[in-house]
Amino acid sequence: MDGTGPSRTAWSAAVHRATHQVLESGTIFADPLAVTILGDAAALDDPRSADRSRMRLFIAARHGIGARVVDRAVAAGTTQVVILGAGLDTTAYRPVAPPRVFEVDHPSTQEWKQAQLAQVGLEPTSDVAYVGVDFERESFLERLIASGYDASLPAVYLWLGVVPYLTASAIAETLSVVGGLPGAELVLDYAAPREHLDDADAQARDRAISKVEAIGEPWLSFFTPPQMRDLLNDNGFGEIDDLTARQAIDRVLGREEIPEQRSAGHIVHARR
Repeated sequence: MDGTGPSRTAWSAAVHRATHQVLESGTIFADPLAVTILGDAAALDDPRSADRSRMRLFIAARHGIGARVVDRAVAAGTTQVVILGAGLDTTAYRPVAPPRVFEVDHPSTQEWKQAQLAQVGLEPTSDVAYVGVDFERESFLERLIASGYDASLPAVYLWLGVVPYLTASAIAETLSVVGGLPGAELVLDYAAPREHLDDADAQARDRAISKVEAIGEPWLSFFTPPQMRDLLNDNGFGEIDDLTARQAIDRVLGREEIPEQRSAGHIVHARR
């Protein structure tokens, strides 16, 4: 994004989450506000598109894992949830929300989100703080602390739909910060390199990349599972659970997880 308006990809991800509630009844990721937050501009995806179906289910899977981690952490006593690149995430507005939510995003995207919330009449059910940060140029921890974040307490970090759009240095810097915090849990997703995909996924990836490049939000970073594991290990994370979309869906639904050799996207739950 160019900093002059909301992220187009954040809007697209929100549409995918909403469409999942309609087409699959939110079976992978139940979000009662996903359609509401889109307001009058809601335009759900065409279910006939295979590319859209593939992306929609991946987005549902990553948020399903994220919600699962948040729910378990909050039940165990964690009071802070940090959403890096929050977009139109509805965690802080749902009927049952974590005690304290920090939404970290570009200021222009946050301004847009707050206008959306006002338009549809949604109020937070959590103690929410909006933390404006440009990940490529600023450190978010100082801004978090200034907004009431307690770095001495455990927290869950959700970093969903962001990593592919950042440079390697910005990704490493963020992991270094989160990995240095006591009791930190992190859920992120990342994209595998093209040469690690099967033909169908590679062609779908090419189409997706062309679309986001056309709106000025290109994908910049790709990782193999060993590369991501090494990066997380190097930045203080000792427990790493790396899932393909299919494995994530199976886990959320309580089914047997089948190993996959190749996957375009991965969802990771990492702990210090």
